[in-house]
Amino acid sequence: RTPEEHRAILTHCRTAATRMRSLVESLLVLAAQDSPSLAQRHTACDLADIVQGVADLLRPLAESRNTTLTLELAPSPVTGDPEALGMAAQNLLTNAILHPPPGGKVTLRTGIRGDSASLEVTDRGPGIPADHLPHIFERFHRADPARTSESGHSGLGLAIARSIVVNHHGSLTAENLTAGGALFRLELPARRDSSPLKSPPVS
Repeated sequence: RTPEEHRAILTHCRTAATRMRSLVESLLVLAAQDSPSLAQRHTACDLADIVQGVADLLRPLAESRNTTLTLELAPSPVTGDPEALGMAAQNLLTNAILHPPPGGKVTLRTGIRGDSASLEVTDRGPGIPADHLPHIFERFHRADPARTSESGHSGLGLAIARSIVVNHHGSLTAENLTAGGALFRLELPARRDSSPLKSPPVS
């Protein structure tokens, strides 16, 4: 083989290894959500602080797709695992950035709804096909056939987000907006002791 052919083969192997590592890490996260020891890592935190950190982390990805991020963050105190909640928020935001066509807008909104602290992630994309909507949180499900494992997407991001939220005794739903786009709403039991707290940075 020529040096160019060897280079192409090695590049393909590295890409395949990276995808496999990502898949294994995602499966480990899902498995960890079944561990009863998770409750021991719960602490007082605020969804607004967590989401701010996630938005700062993913802003370069949004900019690379010419997507505008709008933050409307009101205090949303909860008791939970800040790292796990950060992962859930990161998966929702990543989905909102990558699923719609470039040049869109994503809004992140936190606040209190009744007895719940909520995070809403809204995009201006085409929405979720009606036949896919009931299955959007299932493992390995992809609403967009183009986003296959060949493009590095395992189909586990939303499943991981829901597992984390359920483990925190919350709910995660998705719906299409009348004006276009999709809305993902994460709700957790609000913490009544609402003294200001800063969450650890998302890594």
